[in-house]
Amino acid sequence: MTTIVLPLICHGISPEGLARNLVGRTVTAYAIPPKHSLEAAWLFALYFEDGGNLEFWSEFYNTADWNELGVLVVSSLGEAVEERSMNLDPFRVEIPSIRIARCRKLLYEEDGFLAECGLLLAGEEEENLIIAAGISPGSVSVSLPSDDSNFSPLLDPPYCTWRELDA
Repeated sequence: MTTIVLPLICHGISPEGLARNLVGRTVTAYAIPPKHSLEAAWLFALYFEDGGNLEFWSEFYNTADWNELGVLVVSSLGEAVEERSMNLDPFRVEIPSIRIARCRKLLYEEDGFLAECGLLLAGEEEENLIIAAGISPGSVSVSLPSDDSNFSPLLDPPYCTWRELDA
C-alpha cells in the first residue's frame, strides 16, 4: 500500500532548513492570543534570545473514513497567512531559557497516511518543548519543560514515532 505523506508546512523557511534555523538558538519566551491556553491555541509564538521568533498552528486533513489528521505549520515572522496574522508581542510570557540542542518531528501513521504532526525542541539540559497539532482543528497544544499539565495533542505521542531533523 502506498503511504501518502502529509508533511510539516513551512512559511518563510524551508522544511530542510528548519533544524539548522533552530539548533543553537535559545528560546526565552512564548505568546498565545488572549483567552487561549497551552492546551489549545490557534497561534503560538516562540521568541528567541537573538530577537527572532517563529509562529505555529496546524492544518487538518480528512483522511480515510472521516478521520482527521493534523499537520504542524511553522512560520517565520511576517510570513503567516493573513487569517493567522496577529501581533502577539503584548502577550509574551518569559520562560527559563532553553538552548536548543536538537529537533525531532512527531510522526503519526494510519490508514496509508503519514502526518508530520509535531515538533520536539530538545534543550542542552534535556528539557523538552513540544508543539503538536491540537484536538481542535487549526490549534496547537504545547508542552513546556515547566508546564506539561495541559498538553493535549490530537494524536497521542505514545502512538507516534519521532524522527530526528538534521541540522
